[in-house]
Amino acid sequence: MNKQSEIIRYIGQISGYTPALLPLSDRETANVPVYLVELYDLFRLKIFNRELVLAVAKGHDEGFTPAEYAAHTKQLRDSLEENIALVLFHVTAYQRSRLIKKGVAFIVPERQLFLPQILVDLRDYFPRRKPPPRNTLSYPAQLVVLYHLLKMPIDPYSLRELAKRIGYSAMTLSNVADELSGLDLCKERTSGRTRNLQFILPGRKLWEEVLPRLRTPVHTYRWICDIPPHIIAIKAGITALSAYTQIADDLIPTYVIRDREYRKLLETGDIVGCHGPDEAKAKIEVWFYTPELLAADYRVDRLSLYITLRNSSDERVIKALRQILGGVQW
Repeated sequence: MNKQSEIIRYIGQISGYTPALLPLSDRETANVPVYLVELYDLFRLKIFNRELVLAVAKGHDEGFTPAEYAAHTKQLRDSLEENIALVLFHVTAYQRSRLIKKGVAFIVPERQLFLPQILVDLRDYFPRRKPPPRNTLSYPAQLVVLYHLLKMPIDPYSLRELAKRIGYSAMTLSNVADELSGLDLCKERTSGRTRNLQFILPGRKLWEEVLPRLRTPVHTYRWICDIPPHIIAIKAGITALSAYTQIADDLIPTYVIRDREYRKLLETGDIVGCHGPDEAKAKIEVWFYTPELLAADYRVDRLSLYITLRNSSDERVIKALRQILGGVQW
């Protein structure tokens, strides 16, 4: 079931009335900031002879604070001059409370609905997020493995120290420890309240063991007008591969930015998006984890690059990927 059908079904169950849900046209969204168009799919909801615009989140659950969601709602309301409701697919009890306090209308299909003066369904049930499938690693766990292989052994560091080094919370690293231990990739050592991880296999063998579980870090691709000189540009994709090997670069260079950093740069106007390669000076890979942690010489690391491009149908690319793996100091 797609998101649109899921929303219609849920509202129908709560209200007993099947609503109409239609996507907004390009003309209607012409005044909406580009970064909001990239964060939300916009639909017009008609129910009980009332209309409002639903902003359906594009895969960034828990990516923003309630205050940021409130700001997005205001910007959309000002741009469209219509009432706005966010559609999120996971909220915590704290988030729900803060969204209501800030007067933000929202829907969490099958779980929560707060449309003041139209419809309310607030249940005291907040399911835990499902863990990633066991055949793949979560992105924090993947980053820990690559950091261990490329930068330094993580064995001497407690989970709390490691969390500070790679920019995750202590709770996230605790979950990573459980994940890697559960897959028999690591052993845990505990001293009092201090937890350390120790990988069972050495470098190259660990890479070969974990490779089937690794995912491309690329969340999405975007075209932009240019890379401002004050932004550190890290080469990615074919551009990075051409820096490591003799393969020719694409006509439009590719760079990488972390997902949350990309959103900030769009908001501040430091980068400007465009609709396709005809207008673009650069292609951006938006990553799920921070590329700077593993990058060297303004290029993404060899292992993340390999994961990103390994499904290419171009034999030249596959040959070049084998070459860059040969340069890893295991």
